[in-house]
Amino acid sequence: MKGKRIVPFTFNKVKLKEACWIKDVPYFTRKAIGEWLGYEYPQKAIDKIIERNPYIRQFSVTVKLTVTDGKQYQTEVYNPIGLQLIVMESHQPKAIEYKIAVAKLVYAYMRGDLKFFKTAGNLADVLALPKGMRGRGRAVETIAQKLGICRATAYRHLSRLEAGLPIRMPRRKKRISKYEDRYLEARRFYFEENLTGKEIAERLNVPISTVYFWINKKFREAA
Repeated sequence: MKGKRIVPFTFNKVKLKEACWIKDVPYFTRKAIGEWLGYEYPQKAIDKIIERNPYIRQFSVTVKLTVTDGKQYQTEVYNPIGLQLIVMESHQPKAIEYKIAVAKLVYAYMRGDLKFFKTAGNLADVLALPKGMRGRGRAVETIAQKLGICRATAYRHLSRLEAGLPIRMPRRKKRISKYEDRYLEARRFYFEENLTGKEIAERLNVPISTVYFWINKKFREAA
């Protein structure tokens, strides 16, 4: 099986640091499951649970996971059903809370509601999906809405991430948000109350050039 990139996973109260997506299904490492359950030695704790309950392995696969150092390791990962069975065999103090959280995750998985675009937290998560994979475009669109940017900008940011470059947010977006209240007031005065640029500048205590910048046609289209 082709190597997979590790990404964090979040669904309601289920938050695991290490996950990968295989055919639109999330899979989780034993270490991540153990950390989430609060074990002092996460990997060893889950290893013991699997050793006592080998039937759980039918809900796992072995994949090459790419970690932060860029190297790949053969790793056993478990799907939502495997995750639920591990939690059910756990005797941690918070086991009941975890069981409820995982049961909701499995229910969403069985209904087909568990999608990468709903759980991806940022554009860096999208790098875990190969280009052309179903759900990748929807993930980009969803994250773009969260960031308040258009889809095309989100793809430009994604390209920079793939090239190892930092993301640069549009300067105009920051400028609008900083003076958003006065910008909206200026538009209302100009378009609804028919005030002159000079009158608006005096009311808002800004230069008249700023007023005309806010209300000119090119800026209105960009906004």
